[in-house]
Amino acid sequence: MSSRLNLLLKNKEHGFTLIETLLVLCIFTVLSVTALIQFRPVQDELAAGQFFEQFQKDLLYAQQHAVASRIPCILSLNEDQTGYQILLGRSSLENSTLLDRKLPMGMKIMHGTLSMRTTFHANGNISESGTLKVSVNQDTYLVRFYLGKGRFVVKKL
Repeated sequence: MSSRLNLLLKNKEHGFTLIETLLVLCIFTVLSVTALIQFRPVQDELAAGQFFEQFQKDLLYAQQHAVASRIPCILSLNEDQTGYQILLGRSSLENSTLLDRKLPMGMKIMHGTLSMRTTFHANGNISESGTLKVSVNQDTYLVRFYLGKGRFVVKKL
């Protein structure tokens, strides 16, 4: 009887059977797919956070450039809602592009009460207060600009 037990133990030491391997592979696949589905909203939220961080830095750059050069800078939203530009100059004839940003896929800027072209004056103040709406897949964010030093806040609706 002990020789039979030794024979069974020797056979078990050679590896896993095909069914055991397939079962482990199926479990691993199900767990991986579940994790990917659950992390998609987190990825969208991180992309929105990165966009607003970059948008804030771009507006601060426009404001600082207007103060340093004593020439107004213009925030211009694209008509197709896929990006924005920071332009240097007072009128459309003398504008030169400081930067041009495209938005990530699934993101759009829609103007609210703020016009499509807003100016940062040479003293750093914004020309008008108002709001913009930014849609990120199913989420919508409200960007509110205050008169004064070009401050703005972002609020998820």
